[in-house]
Amino acid sequence: MKCNQVWISSYLDQELDPGATAQLLAHLQECAACQTSVNSLRALRSTVAAHASSHIAPSDLRQKIQADLDALKTRPVAKPALAGGRNWNWLSGTLAATGSLALALSLTLYLNLPGAQDNLNQEIAASHYRSLLANHLADVASSDHHTVKPWFTGKLDYAPEVHDFAAQGFPLLGGRLDYLNKHTVAALAYRHGNHLINVFMWPQTSGEAESLVAVQGYNLLQWNANGMHYSAISDMNAQELKSLRALLLQQMESGTQ
Repeated sequence: MKCNQVWISSYLDQELDPGATAQLLAHLQECAACQTSVNSLRALRSTVAAHASSHIAPSDLRQKIQADLDALKTRPVAKPALAGGRNWNWLSGTLAATGSLALALSLTLYLNLPGAQDNLNQEIAASHYRSLLANHLADVASSDHHTVKPWFTGKLDYAPEVHDFAAQGFPLLGGRLDYLNKHTVAALAYRHGNHLINVFMWPQTSGEAESLVAVQGYNLLQWNANGMHYSAISDMNAQELKSLRALLLQQMESGTQ
């Protein structure tokens, strides 16, 4: 893949499909110039989000903008006065409607700028898609946690929780290293029927207790426990994904290895 600034902007705006996102992320790992561009754009967006004034438009202003937009759709194009007279009403009305449209578009673009969490969610979805596309679910393929857990030793500065839930319908397929949010993280692969699940984990104590979002056609369930952050992603339904989360939490609470 060649350097493509349009793809970078589309990626940050969450406009790329999973395949294109995976290609771009693979390119970023090899291209320092494009990675610098991504970092610069992210820093700029963060600065704007942190320091730019942000106000919620009053309801009467929103109603006026909507009324202007509706009127613009139905308003006939007025003709200027013929020779000898000057009628600028048509021009002032058009300019007013155009200004309202520009304001509405500006507000929409500003309010829809992706935040840091949105960008991370996109990275997680792309990593999941890439692991399926390249058939690279595991660097160490095994259902035995005594094999998978020691494999991470020396590769990470933390020990990931590794458990097999074959008896409950979620057999462990193995583990691998992945790269998210500028950090190397642990990833465990599970299967549930015909569905494949990636569970990413890294140290983190802050954040929401639990969140569930849809990203690029996948369900992404995230939670924190025992000083770690977990992100489980799959195309299976949300309730089944929560069942895997419950099994992991139950195993952690029991302290069983």
